[in-house]
Amino acid sequence: MNLTVPQAVDLVGRIEDGLIDFEVARNLPRIILAPPFTALSPVRDVLRHDGVLLASQDCHWADTGSYTGEISAPMLEGLVDAALLGHPERRKSGERDDVVARKLTAAARAGLTPVVFVGEPDEHDDTPDEAQARLRTVLEEVNTSALPELIVVYEPLYASISGKPVEPTLIAEFAEALREVISELQIASASVLYGGGVDATASERLLTERSIDGFVIGHASLDPQAFLRLASQLAE
Repeated sequence: MNLTVPQAVDLVGRIEDGLIDFEVARNLPRIILAPPFTALSPVRDVLRHDGVLLASQDCHWADTGSYTGEISAPMLEGLVDAALLGHPERRKSGERDDVVARKLTAAARAGLTPVVFVGEPDEHDDTPDEAQARLRTVLEEVNTSALPELIVVYEPLYASISGKPVEPTLIAEFAEALREVISELQIASASVLYGGGVDATASERLLTERSIDGFVIGHASLDPQAFLRLASQLAE
């Protein structure tokens, strides 16, 4: 949990200002911002670049019902472009793969791009085979042919907590394993990202391994200048 509504609007406004140079150079990388639910509408109002999309940090698996405090995918239609699902911090609190699968179905039904996280909280349990199994479980009940796009994020919780990203060669192994599942399920459009301890310094080293399509940025995204440095690296 970070940022009040005014803080989120100020942060995104400064990021938007910094992206003007990217637009002039026509090399603006696709950026998806995921502020808290409370700030989604105000942040939407300050977005100016076509390459900047908005995501919710979660969505509920039911479209309607007695789920006080939850936000359903239909409530997010027209407000966001994507939904984060199965974030490692939510999994740490007990969110299971079958729940993530139901949320993915709901998000896709509402026309949102699902951003699905895989990765284990314990380094000793974190293997490419385990990541494949988790992704298959999440996708096995989903009509993948109806998915216009899928974004898969390999983000092990231990890397986020320590602030030290996984080695690039290991990230490549995970990315290859996840792409195998994507290919098996014949998902037409999919991206594989890495998250966990990513900042401008780490990203330079991680980008030497061109096995991923981009990053999920955590704490570094709260500093607009740090965020823009990361964006510039991806745009090169």
